[in-house]
Amino acid sequence: MMRILYLGDKGGTSLHRAIALEDLGHDVHHIEQLPFRLGRLQNHFHYETGYLLYQNRYKTYVLNQIKDQKFDAIWVDSGKSAGQKLLRELRSHGPIILFNHDNPYVWRDRGSWLSLRRALPQYDAVVVVRSPDIELAQRLGVKRVIHEFRTADEVFHAPLELSPRDWEIFGSEVAFVGTWMEDRGAVAANLISLGVPLTIYGTRWQKAKEWKQLEPFWRSVDTSTPESYRKAIQCSKCSLCLLSKGNRDHHTTRSVEIPYLEQVLVAPRTNEHLEMYEEGKEAIFWSSLEECADQIKQLLSDPERRDAIAAAGKARALRDKHTNRAMLSRVLHQVVPGAPEPI
Repeated sequence: MMRILYLGDKGGTSLHRAIALEDLGHDVHHIEQLPFRLGRLQNHFHYETGYLLYQNRYKTYVLNQIKDQKFDAIWVDSGKSAGQKLLRELRSHGPIILFNHDNPYVWRDRGSWLSLRRALPQYDAVVVVRSPDIELAQRLGVKRVIHEFRTADEVFHAPLELSPRDWEIFGSEVAFVGTWMEDRGAVAANLISLGVPLTIYGTRWQKAKEWKQLEPFWRSVDTSTPESYRKAIQCSKCSLCLLSKGNRDHHTTRSVEIPYLEQVLVAPRTNEHLEMYEEGKEAIFWSSLEECADQIKQLLSDPERRDAIAAAGKARALRDKHTNRAMLSRVLHQVVPGAPEPI
């Protein structure tokens, strides 16, 4: 067992990874990434200025929290609030690892990653989820880069037992669960025009310029909890995965979560997706919206094939160990002296 200082959000997938570390038998001291109550304008200011003026306050907060405690390793999840000065203070506690499954190496989020980019040379290892980011991180002074595919969580993405009421609320032919982004409105609208019976879940879709066309296909059901998110995917016949062009994604968390939930992954054809799954047997891929629509229509007419692909996709994700506990144990074993063997 190791003592691990974990700096990251106490919600979302960051919380999943912190709990996974505990499940691996480690003693985890979890400190929130953004612990201070800030107003909307303050939040916007820190976001736009890369949290540069947040650093000293956060450094004092963390050091007061840990005082004289000793740790075997420090796991920084996201890293937007962990600046150079704090990381230098923490060096005596052992290797410092950054895990960031966003993309701080591009400018989609404007200046919000400035503090992280400046602090990169202070990390002993940085985990990236995109192969092009290996070279970008090295250019910014990272000593050691580890490439990992994104992961599903063994607990929070385990399939649920569904009730008749769940099917009544969440039942759909084709589900997309995700927040609106600028390019997604056109994709969804075009698929609908091509006859895809799409159901959309998520926030901010009212901002889409295609909203009038999309509104009948959007459900005002909160899918922000792990339970409702799983139900929306499980109660569909297949689930659509869309990538963020601004983040230069070639796969995303849903690339693993959907198969792990025993559902058919329908996703863009990319080099990373083709590496993760055998096309046509473990997942369905497409290069154009017309091809996507055709593939979905074929799936909807063939329940036996859907079941076979869903089962094979999950088996592949399990075989390749694209799960939190497996990924965490691999990374710790590579970076931390004396860490247990990977599971």
